[in-house]
Amino acid sequence: MRDTAGRLLSPDAAPLPAGELARLIELLRGYVELLVPEVRRLAAAASPVDPAARVAEVGAAEAVRRLNAGTRADAGCAERLARSVVSLCHHFETLSAEDRR
Repeated sequence: MRDTAGRLLSPDAAPLPAGELARLIELLRGYVELLVPEVRRLAAAASPVDPAARVAEVGAAEAVRRLNAGTRADAGCAERLARSVVSLCHHFETLSAEDRR
């Protein structure tokens, strides 16, 4: 997931043809749809005062907002979704780390 997002977020990323960009956006949207419920589940299981869980909830909410922003196939939309994927992966790893249990 991070590798896919990195294709757009890399400082030397070249612009993608419209068809490839549309397919990449569809893939990123799917990743967000998979990650959001998992991050929310982990955050809900954490202590109500756990700062990492609260930050994860905010990240999940922002990712959902980006999903609901529409289905435009432009580079800006793709980059925002890619950032959400990276963020959600980070939150998932943080909240599911063995040393947190």
